[in-house]
Amino acid sequence: MKMRDLLVALPVVLVSATACTGTTVLVTPSEDAFPATHAQRFESLGVREVPSDREYPPAGNLTSAWVAELRASGIAANIYYPLRPDDDVDLILDSGFDVTFNANSGSNMAKSFFTGLTLFLLEPFFWYHFDYNLSGNVDVKVQDKTVSTIEKEAVARMSMKFLSLGEAQKLEGEVLGRSKRSLFRQVIQELPER
Repeated sequence: MKMRDLLVALPVVLVSATACTGTTVLVTPSEDAFPATHAQRFESLGVREVPSDREYPPAGNLTSAWVAELRASGIAANIYYPLRPDDDVDLILDSGFDVTFNANSGSNMAKSFFTGLTLFLLEPFFWYHFDYNLSGNVDVKVQDKTVSTIEKEAVARMSMKFLSLGEAQKLEGEVLGRSKRSLFRQVIQELPER
């Protein structure tokens, strides 16, 4: 085999050996690291929403999702949201949740430029990353006196190849759902005993 044939065959083999599409989702800590259900520890919980500093519309209303996760966990017989002044509850949870999205625009733009410049020959070697940071701050109150503050965080990364970027919207829902479950389960696990 001549050297010229080898130089032509090598890129073809490399491109065909590496995948041109692919996606990965990583949530830290994993939602599976925490129990989804708990024994009932409270007769009633009240949830009050603390306005968020940073919102990301695709994540939806995080406080409503938080209440749904509380109900699914079985930690309380009754959960009042929104909390009314006449509701009699064991604990009040003043809950604030933030979402930060980082599209890594500079790095992803450079990768797109070089992918196009090389007529997609380098496409199999580039991954495009999108980062999400969800944080929660829950003040646990008994009769309007703060007894503890729970601060937790879930970090997620959605990665994909150029030819898979069309799946970003579908994958984003999965990433945000898993991240919310991770964050909420961390907070539920830290709720004080009655």
